[in-house]
Amino acid sequence: MESTDDIFTQVLTGLNDAGVLQQIVLIGSWALPIYRAYYDNNPEIPVLRTTDVDFLANQLPRGEPKADIQSILETMGFETHRSPVDGYCKYVHPEIEVEFLTPEFGRGKDRPVYVEQFGVTALPLRYVSFAMDHTMTAPYGKLSVRVPEAESGEPHTLAHRLKHCYAVSCVGSMLDWPAGGRMRTVG
Repeated sequence: MESTDDIFTQVLTGLNDAGVLQQIVLIGSWALPIYRAYYDNNPEIPVLRTTDVDFLANQLPRGEPKADIQSILETMGFETHRSPVDGYCKYVHPEIEVEFLTPEFGRGKDRPVYVEQFGVTALPLRYVSFAMDHTMTAPYGKLSVRVPEAESGEPHTLAHRLKHCYAVSCVGSMLDWPAGGRMRTVG
């Protein structure tokens, strides 16, 4: 059985081979191994990771897709799981999951955004544009991976928390909560 690190490296390699790795930003706990390698395997940088690998994808101008990320991941054994509530997709492997996020601006949207350039559905989140705008490229094995600048205060941690709040709000809307905020029994 492959380790999560091997699968992670395969994902990065597949995205790199498709020419997309330098256009997206790896955020969240899976950026920690990149930081650790960049800073000479500093033992103060933890290597504990969640099971979900989060990438920030900017909404590029419309045009021909640069890559079909869904197909790339499916060839690696990932299954596409689409939410019946809002259409949000995540890519699930028995060991890890891959998700895409995108900065949210203005009034915002109440649903995920299709990023045509990559053929993925991304969850729009506020406050992640800073992580998208302040990146560094760090070597990871034979690859170069974009991550938020380490000095940026890890705003991706906030984005990760907000993503889970969004999931809770989706469940809440399915439970038919009244305006007063109390849960009502349905049925």
